[in-house]
Amino acid sequence: MRHIRIMALLIMLIVLFPLSAFAQKTNIQETNLLGWNGNTWQKVAKGNILHSKMVYMEDFLCYSNTTTGVAILAGASAPDNSNILTPVDWYWGTTLVGGGTVKIIAGVNGTAVIDTAHAAQNDAATLSWREALFDISNNPSIEARVKINSLTNCTFEGGWYVDGNDECLFRFNPAVSATKFLTVYENNNGGEQVYTTATTATTDTYVTLKIELFSTGAAKFWINGVLIKSYAASTIKDVAFKPRFYAKVADAGHAATKTLTIDYVRITQDR
Repeated sequence: MRHIRIMALLIMLIVLFPLSAFAQKTNIQETNLLGWNGNTWQKVAKGNILHSKMVYMEDFLCYSNTTTGVAILAGASAPDNSNILTPVDWYWGTTLVGGGTVKIIAGVNGTAVIDTAHAAQNDAATLSWREALFDISNNPSIEARVKINSLTNCTFEGGWYVDGNDECLFRFNPAVSATKFLTVYENNNGGEQVYTTATTATTDTYVTLKIELFSTGAAKFWINGVLIKSYAASTIKDVAFKPRFYAKVADAGHAATKTLTIDYVRITQDR
């Protein structure tokens, strides 16, 4: 008899409080969600259950756990199914001068190694996104964990790039500073603006570099989580950038090749 009374009570509750009422209370569109915007937590608009930022994480995966590396396809044009060797090939292309290489090393926990391969003057290797798709109006940011193998006779770069007339990047160039990283930007062929940071570069030691661009034209540069340099609104031209990393031999008087190793690249922008 007791069981019958309990069943009757449950039926009454279902009739009086249908499941739709509970669903309305727990509907994810009716809650105040928080989303990580790359720097802090912020409220996500109702109905938007997605991350408040587009996030692209490049960990340089490769089908082969090789120590000699698998070359990333050269050129900026889009690849086709016949020549794809790694997932990276869909998004990244390379430009090589003097026999340089860009390879993925060590499979799943891979790295991209940009290697000039020779030591002749102006030998260089570049890894860049195949198209400039990250518009400043979407507040894009790029973060990369990198290391360099030399502090002499070299140029290393990493960050946002369009061409030689529009760029916003980190650079190491001992001709400007023997030991310090530089921040660099240029707008519409207006001449490079170079700032020497207080951060010392060390060979074969990873550093985490981050550049944030804002729709206002402002920019922020970070090294290992520390804000290094800020630029005010209207500093950076409103254009679409692409990620780019670069290594170069400065002159012919030194025999060592130059390598820039990238552990990962993380890109975000507004949806």
